[in-house]
This record gives sequence, structure tokens and C-alpha cells, in this order.
Amino acid sequence: MFVVLNHLLTPEQPYFFCPLQQPQPGAVGATLPATSTMSSPASSTGGMVGLRRCRALYDCDADNEDELSFREGEVIIITNEQTDDENWMEGAVESDPSRRGMFPISFVHMLAD
Repeated sequence: MFVVLNHLLTPEQPYFFCPLQQPQPGAVGATLPATSTMSSPASSTGGMVGLRRCRALYDCDADNEDELSFREGEVIIITNEQTDDENWMEGAVESDPSRRGMFPISFVHMLAD
């Protein structure tokens, strides 16, 4: 198998495929049809398409720099569900992705999207 792959790839062609990169003419995968997964991310969410979301049940005021402050009813896009503390997640406010940080899971309700 290695010998076959070695003959298929040239030094300028990568051996991996990243769906976020547009294939170059003549590169491996250049003949694959474009799909909806290769479309550009929505600018309103800062490229956080396809991630889970939750709604704030209560106001939360950050105590530390790495924590997220939000208000009841705001939607948060979850960027990391598995943190060092199982009772916290990491995310960004959907309406303002520059507001990001850690938040307690007890303050939010997961959305079914």
C-alpha cells in the first residue's frame, strides 16, 4: 500500500486532505465535486458553523479573565465541551463572537438545533 501511495503523490502534493482548503488544479482531489461542506462559514458566527449551542438561563458575571459574562436569554456557541472542569464549558456569545470564555454548565440549557 505504501508503494502505491508513494507513486501517486508528487513532492508538492500533500498526503492529507483538508476540506476547508480549495483544491489546486492538478492536485490530489482536484476533480472532486464541491459540496456544501466546503462552503465558507457564516460571518455572523465568526466561522463557528456546525457547533452546538445553548441558551443562558441566568445572568452570569465573569470572576476571572478567562470566563464569559452573559445575560439571561443570550445564545452561546459551544467551542469546547470537555474542559479541565466537567462543570464548565467554553464558548462565545452568538450575537457577539468576540465575547468568549469559560462558563458554568448549570447556567445554560442545551438547544436541540
